[in-house]
Amino acid sequence: MKKMIFSAVALVAFSFAGMANEVVEKKVESKVESTQTGCHNVYLDTYQSAIDNGANETQAGKVAWDAYKSCTEKVLTQT
Repeated sequence: MKKMIFSAVALVAFSFAGMANEVVEKKVESKVESTQTGCHNVYLDTYQSAIDNGANETQAGKVAWDAYKSCTEKVLTQT
């Protein structure tokens, strides 16, 4: 009987602990998604612009990657 009561109390305690962490995770995910979407567009636009200006794929990729890194650094320092 004691084991059953202890198990019930433990189950309730762990359930509340699991619910408490759930709210924080949702907020973090939304910030990361908006950062990735905006900087992803910077990468694509920079890559296409480099190709249009005569760069080969390797050169365009390097320039676009630098633009992406710069974008993510700016976003992270603003928050």
